[in-house]
Amino acid sequence: MSMINSFLRFFSSLKLTVICLSLLFLLVIMTTFSQRYYGIHYSVSYFMTSWFITFTAKGFLNENTFPLFPGGMLVSTLLFINLLVAHFVRFKFQLRKLGIWLTHFSIILLIVGSALTHYLAVESLLYLRKGQPINYSEHSRLTELVIVQPSIDKNSDLIFSIQEKSLTPAAEILIKELPFSIKVLRFYKNSDLRLLTTKVKNGITQGIGSFIDIQEKRSLHRDDLRDSSSVEIELIDQNGNSLGTWLLSIDLDGYQRVVINGTPYFLLLRPLRFYTPYMFTLKQFIHEKYLGSTIPKNYESHIDFYDTKRQENRDIRLSMNRPFRYENVTYFQASFGEDDELSIIQVVKNRAWRIPYISCFLLAIGLCLQFIISLFMFLRRKRRQSRA
Repeated sequence: MSMINSFLRFFSSLKLTVICLSLLFLLVIMTTFSQRYYGIHYSVSYFMTSWFITFTAKGFLNENTFPLFPGGMLVSTLLFINLLVAHFVRFKFQLRKLGIWLTHFSIILLIVGSALTHYLAVESLLYLRKGQPINYSEHSRLTELVIVQPSIDKNSDLIFSIQEKSLTPAAEILIKELPFSIKVLRFYKNSDLRLLTTKVKNGITQGIGSFIDIQEKRSLHRDDLRDSSSVEIELIDQNGNSLGTWLLSIDLDGYQRVVINGTPYFLLLRPLRFYTPYMFTLKQFIHEKYLGSTIPKNYESHIDFYDTKRQENRDIRLSMNRPFRYENVTYFQASFGEDDELSIIQVVKNRAWRIPYISCFLLAIGLCLQFIISLFMFLRRKRRQSRA
C-alpha cells in the first residue's frame, strides 16, 4: 500500500509538472535552433518525437549509442500521467474550479492529439505539371521497390509494391502471385552512383548495375534535399536457384527488365507513392514577386480537381495561405519550379487535425471561465467585508 501511495504522490506532485514543462520548453528551444542546420523534419524527430536524445560514439569494433537527454515523447508521457493522476489524487471536482478542470483537460487533449498526429498522419508531395493529370503523391523521404507484370492488353498491369521498411538486409520477400522471391542483399539509405564503361566487381550480375560503382553516403537531413536510396537484390526461383542480382536506385531512370518462364517483369526503386481516386490537373500557376526583387509575394495554383468515385468536378485555387481540405486530407501550396511550369503541393492526411483546434478552444474557455469565477468570488468577498 505504501508503494502505491509513493507512486501516486510522485506522479501527482506539482514539482513533476514544473519539471516536465521546463523540459518541454528547453526541447522547443533546441528544436527551433536546430532547424536552421538540419531542417524541420529531422529536428522534430530528433528532439520532439523521440523517447531519448541519443549520442553515438564510435567504439573499437562498432558504434555505441547512449541516451543523453529525455526526448519529447518521454516528457509528454510523464506530463500526461502527471495531469491524470493529479486530478484523481489532489483535485476534487467543485464548480468554482470548473475552469481549472477545463484547462487541464485541454492540455491532456493536446498531448493526445500530438501523439495521434505523430503515429497516424502521413505527409507527401504532389508534383503538378501544366496539363498533365495525376492521381498520386510521393513521400519525400521513403521509397518502395516496385515489380510490374504487364498485361496483354496493357490496360491492367499488375503492380507489386514493397515498402522501404521491408528492405532490410538478408530479408527474403515472397509474393504468392510471383514465380520468384526477392532476397535483399543490401540497402543504401543514401548513395553515390558512378557510371563506368566497363563492368565492375560489385556483385551485380544483371542490368545496368553491373556498370555502376556505388558508394554509401551519410543520410541527408535538410528538407530541400532527398537521399539517393539504392538497393541490391537477388531473385530466386521456386526451386531455390538464383536468377541473378540487380542494383536498383531512385537515381536510375526507367525500369530494369527480367524475363522469367517467358513472362517479362520490370523492376524499379522509386519514391513511395500514395494513390487516390482523385485526378489533379494544373491549369495555371501564378507567381507574383515583390517589385524590383526575386522574393515571392504570392504564388497560387489553379487546379482542375476530379473525384472519380463521386463523379464530381471542381475548380480549386491553392495559395500560400489558402489550403484545400477534402475528406481528412489537406493540400497546401508548398513550392514551385521549372520556370513556373511545376507546382509542388504538400499533402497531409491527418484524421486528428481537429483535436488541436478543440483543445485550444477549450483552453481559452477554461481560462476565461476561471477568471470570471475568481473575479466573482473576489467581488463577493469584498462586498461581505464592506458590510462587516
